[in-house]
Amino acid sequence: QGRILVKTANAPNPLADLPAGVVGGLRVKLDADIAHVGQPILIDNDRVGFLRYGLSFAVLRAADTRILRENLLLFAGAAGITLILLTMSGVRINARVSRLAAASQALASGDYAERAPESGPEELSRLARNFNRMAEAVAERTEALRRSEERFRRLFEESPDPCWIIDDSNLFVLCNDAAVRTLGYDSGMALYAVHPSDLSPEFQPDGRSSLEKANQMIAIARHQGVHRFEWLHRRRNGECFPVEVTLAPLAGRGTRILYAIWRDITERKAAEAQMLQDREQQATLRRLLEIVLAGGAMEETLQLCLEYLLSISWLVVLPQGGVFLKEESGERLRLVVSLNLDPRIQSLCDRISTGCCHCGRAVATGELQFADHVDETHEISYAGMIDHGHYSAPLISGGEVLGVLLIYVPAGVPRDSRGEE
Repeated sequence: QGRILVKTANAPNPLADLPAGVVGGLRVKLDADIAHVGQPILIDNDRVGFLRYGLSFAVLRAADTRILRENLLLFAGAAGITLILLTMSGVRINARVSRLAAASQALASGDYAERAPESGPEELSRLARNFNRMAEAVAERTEALRRSEERFRRLFEESPDPCWIIDDSNLFVLCNDAAVRTLGYDSGMALYAVHPSDLSPEFQPDGRSSLEKANQMIAIARHQGVHRFEWLHRRRNGECFPVEVTLAPLAGRGTRILYAIWRDITERKAAEAQMLQDREQQATLRRLLEIVLAGGAMEETLQLCLEYLLSISWLVVLPQGGVFLKEESGERLRLVVSLNLDPRIQSLCDRISTGCCHCGRAVATGELQFADHVDETHEISYAGMIDHGHYSAPLISGGEVLGVLLIYVPAGVPRDSRGEE
């Protein structure tokens, strides 16, 4: 009937009119700032009245703004918390990665005790464990290599035999004290960056150039791994001596770096030469005896003996010589046989007086005469005589001098007591 039963204190009076004719639904009237709403009140589906209320647009807008602001604050808070959590997580991850990187740098710089932390995310933890296992393996290998190098260094430095390191340019770049002492130098610096041929005579005993042969020996060692050979080296004072050289590549340092060790074989060579001389001397005596016992003519026998003596390998002699026999009067010597003597010498020395020149003095004194050059003691000579040395050995039987054996030697050759014997 249009009566107001209950109203709030701030309800407008009179109430705004609402549109009519709306059945079973809301009645709404919109003003500038308020929406007037009529809500039907139903009892058993019969409308018995209306609930009238107004909705302020300003309040709605304020509520929307507050709700939006609160939602934004909640979102911002959640985002901030998320960012903080991510930052903290990232800082921890970055710290672990940084420690792993620091450990790897320490390993690369030679600090094999550094290890990476194995805590944290599974991926980083697994990576750290793998890195630590690798670091331990590297440390073990490095320590084993250090011990091996220390053993090699001690063996190298304390070896009684000369030891050397040869680089890829075929030069000596390191030697031990034994090498310095053997060659007669004051320090190893004088032997740095020198070629093996610089510490050798120009030619080896086989006639090959020391430079050419040394390079070949080094090439063989690099190709087949180990090479042993004999070599003639030269001391600082010019003295030459034989050595046995062993060349071998240094393991783990590239096949072009070689380890060299010498062994002085002077005594061994002397013993071998002595054995050779003894055998050849025995063979010579046996052969001379066979020639004498063959019963040939005296001059033929002497000629064969002279030729055989001049063919002995270990005697440093020229293939020239002769045999003089004393005449019955004992005052002169006669050249009985000769080999490759200059015709002028054969003529001048066909008959010589006892005591004249070297051969005559050998008969007069009964002692061996030696000269290393043609000098003023050569009383018999001629213009243009080729310089030479020689032995004049008296031929003695039963205490009596019967003649002289003359053997030429190269000029300048020193006296050889073993050859004289």
